[in-house]
Amino acid sequence: MRLSGAGFSPDSQVKIVFEGPKRVVVGSAVIGSDGKFATSVVVPHARPGQDKLQVVGTSSSGRPTSLAEPVMLLAAVTRPAPDGNRHVAEAVLISLSIAIPVITWFVLQVLGWRHGRLRGGDG
Repeated sequence: MRLSGAGFSPDSQVKIVFEGPKRVVVGSAVIGSDGKFATSVVVPHARPGQDKLQVVGTSSSGRPTSLAEPVMLLAAVTRPAPDGNRHVAEAVLISLSIAIPVITWFVLQVLGWRHGRLRGGDG
């Protein structure tokens, strides 16, 4: 999730906290000389619904500050399969792409042979 903010003390640091079922620090960011930051954070696994992201730091006036914004989690996201599983999937798909046409050809040959045999027996 991409996150940005402004109004912080230049060259300070903020802590980013996910306030879901559990309060979890999900990242930090260094504030630029203009008092702004931009970073990406990974939200921990949580059930879909409304939670909050809170940014805790020092305001441009030098006082401790925190900003909280609601976030709506729409669905759980899963991680991609490890490379080992991808290679297995590729092998299976390649095998099927070869096997299906061969089996189809074989079945059509057998059906054609049976049809020809039945036809020859009638005449």
